[in-house]
Amino acid sequence: MIMPVFHRVSAEDHEMMYDFYQANADDPLLQQEFAGTLAEYASPLLSKARAEQVYDPIQPECAAELCFRPDISDGPIAIGWLTLSDQTVESISGRFEYRGINIAAFVSEAHRGKGIGSQLMEKLVQDSHELRSTLPEWGNRNLWTGIRPDNVPSQKMMNSVGFKRIGLLADSPQYDFYVPTLTT
Repeated sequence: MIMPVFHRVSAEDHEMMYDFYQANADDPLLQQEFAGTLAEYASPLLSKARAEQVYDPIQPECAAELCFRPDISDGPIAIGWLTLSDQTVESISGRFEYRGINIAAFVSEAHRGKGIGSQLMEKLVQDSHELRSTLPEWGNRNLWTGIRPDNVPSQKMMNSVGFKRIGLLADSPQYDFYVPTLTT
């Protein structure tokens, strides 16, 4: 198992994030799961300067981590982020509003199946604790993520880090809604 090196994204890291999305733009999983992010970051029409305006991880509503191989030679191998997000959820018990923190990650194809996604998610969960204790707008919000039903590896990974499926995202019913089994 690779023990990755994590790096909290700063304002100076946009070029690295832009390059990561450009390098992975043809990956079908990225295209399915992160179409909006891909459209913002990997569009050939988007300049690196514009990328800084689209996604600013130093704003209070965003936090992100880049994940590297231990030698940090070839740039990031994965990226994960937390964003404040309100969602409407359809569950067995009915429809409800969920004020939460969306947690998401993408691991480049060559590095999947090595535990990197789980390690990145665990790091993001730790980050969420820090953000909730230091930033008022993160306050009492809990984590959630949306996963396509056909993305079995992501479902298994989220289950392994303590998340469970509780319903569908009402605004995006092609995604299952997952939350931590314990308040995280």
